[in-house]
Amino acid sequence: MVAARLIRHLTGLDPSRGIVSGPGGIHAFEDGVLRHWDTRGDVHDRNLDAPGARLLAVHGDTAVLSGGVDTIIARAGAAPVHIPVGADAAVAVGDGWLLTEPRDLDETGWSQSHAIIWVDAADRVRAEHAVDVFGARPSGIAHPAERAALMEFPMGQDGTLLAAVRVVSDNLEVTELLPAEDPVIGGFSPDGTRFLVLPYPSDPETAAIASWPSGEIVATLNASDLELPQGFDLTGGYLGAGHVLLLATEASPVLATADLSEAAPIELPGWEERAGDDAWISHVFPVGDHTFVIGAMEGREAHATLWQIDGGISRRERAVVR
Repeated sequence: MVAARLIRHLTGLDPSRGIVSGPGGIHAFEDGVLRHWDTRGDVHDRNLDAPGARLLAVHGDTAVLSGGVDTIIARAGAAPVHIPVGADAAVAVGDGWLLTEPRDLDETGWSQSHAIIWVDAADRVRAEHAVDVFGARPSGIAHPAERAALMEFPMGQDGTLLAAVRVVSDNLEVTELLPAEDPVIGGFSPDGTRFLVLPYPSDPETAAIASWPSGEIVATLNASDLELPQGFDLTGGYLGAGHVLLLATEASPVLATADLSEAAPIELPGWEERAGDDAWISHVFPVGDHTFVIGAMEGREAHATLWQIDGGISRRERAVVR
């Protein structure tokens, strides 16, 4: 098994509530304070005048929050800007933002569609594109080099729609990818040529790597190969260029090579003693080339820890996760 060592307990970080993760750390917003846990586990606080808002995205020194009926763009050292878009997801793309907004609400409050909206660097709405999805809870991941993103629209039992969105001049080009699947996106490779596809909860058996921009599946990893009885969970991503991080549901993080040709569970020395008998792993978040955060639940209590992988996969391993 691959081994990891504990770096730090991340005091105050609740991985089950409204966090934004990515290379460089994890952000959360609560009681007017934006907190950033970096790759060393250090905490950096910043006050934001956005009472009752929900954090959607962070890029550099800019945070985007949902104010309910509007979207708040808060840059460090500047007054917050309010945009008349009721966004429920945001992705930094180029020098602007892609927002999603629910549309055509029925009498029970369920949306019949969503709009993908392009907001430029001057905080102006420049273009939008309608997507026919019902009751979706969208999220997105920015391409590391292009003015593009993957936007995911999960619809519960109705599956999910995955859209590749490109900003071309002031227009949006939207293409559905993997239409026969129900993909959950784990992130882009650092060079942007591939992306990680995690399985939808209804069929948790297979994780995959797809090529960008075609969406063609180029590699797969089956949970049965590692004897994972509950399959893969919904969280994970790239750990640098050479590896991806997966989660065996309620069991253990898994390290795989970027082409999924080799994979092994990650041993967490002392985990059971630290976490307690009733704790189970609910999330994994890559935050650096070798570092990741584990979110865990113990009863109704959530906690988070920062870990670092020692070494990599030296040989092909097929092991039972216990």
